[in-house]
Amino acid sequence: MNSRERFRETMGYGNPDRVPYFEEGIRDTVLQVWRQQGLSPQTDLTSLFPVDQRREIELDLSPRPSFKKWPASMGELKQLRQRLDPDDPRRLPEDWQDIVHTASTQNTVRMLRIHRGFFVSMGVEGWDRFREVMLLLLD
Repeated sequence: MNSRERFRETMGYGNPDRVPYFEEGIRDTVLQVWRQQGLSPQTDLTSLFPVDQRREIELDLSPRPSFKKWPASMGELKQLRQRLDPDDPRRLPEDWQDIVHTASTQNTVRMLRIHRGFFVSMGVEGWDRFREVMLLLLD
């Protein structure tokens, strides 16, 4: 099975030849220990671990235009909603039409990343905003 077939079979509760495996990266400290245990630096890790192919598609999910100061009250949420317009074509990657056109002909899985974290989506970039968000959640 190719990566796409394996993924579709798994998601459809079928019988794939194995579970899909998408590499997220192996920490350098893990690789160091493996090398101390005998792993050759020339070893191709994809030969040890069957990695499925995927293409990650990232959308622009940030408010447009961005905020100088994030909303801090229920009344300001309307402004946030307006800036999160899902129909804004600038949110799509430049090669979106190509991605759509080739989706059914390529053997890779398309992975659409739609969330990078709860706090990131609330504009947390530092301790001051983190504290503010915690107080808003408490309310």
